[in-house]
Amino acid sequence: MGKNRSMTLEQRNRALSMLEAGMAEPHVARNIGVSHCTSSHLRTKFNAKGSLKDRPRTGQVRKTTANEDRYITLTSRRNRFASSQRITDQFYSMTRTIVK
Repeated sequence: MGKNRSMTLEQRNRALSMLEAGMAEPHVARNIGVSHCTSSHLRTKFNAKGSLKDRPRTGQVRKTTANEDRYITLTSRRNRFASSQRITDQFYSMTRTIVK
């Protein structure tokens, strides 16, 4: 039983099918490798929402693309003694993207 480990959608579907087949929650939990509370919450979530998929999570929107991230990383590796402010200024002069 790992702490703070999320279940994959496949594991959730497998656990739900075991629960619907009449298997007890502690047995399902032991089989999947989670706590019995998790298997109970899984059934409750499915009954309330009708789906086992995760809802979208909130988070800050990315300001740079993957290519820009690579550029910043390469620049900092090439100029090992350049300050972060200098790299930021150089990046801004090329792309007009503000990086904080």
